[in-house]
Amino acid sequence: MIHRRRVRITKNFDQNLADIRQFLEEQQVHREFGSLIETLFATVIPNLERFPVMGVDFFVKAPQSAEGPVRLETLRQRLGKNTG
Repeated sequence: MIHRRRVRITKNFDQNLADIRQFLEEQQVHREFGSLIETLFATVIPNLERFPVMGVDFFVKAPQSAEGPVRLETLRQRLGKNTG
């Protein structure tokens, strides 16, 4: 049996969606936002609930830029002490 995890939407994610919506409206392709939301809730979020470890492990991959190590450390701090 697969145990589902709960996916939470952060304020940052919500703000990014608002920015995407505004951009698409400015480009006069506002219908695309509905398609994006539909894909997120019908496919992406259910997949994350079923397979929470899918995707890239940013803590295993070495940063490829001068800013990378600093950003990676900031991410570690934001995610908490039980993180990579």
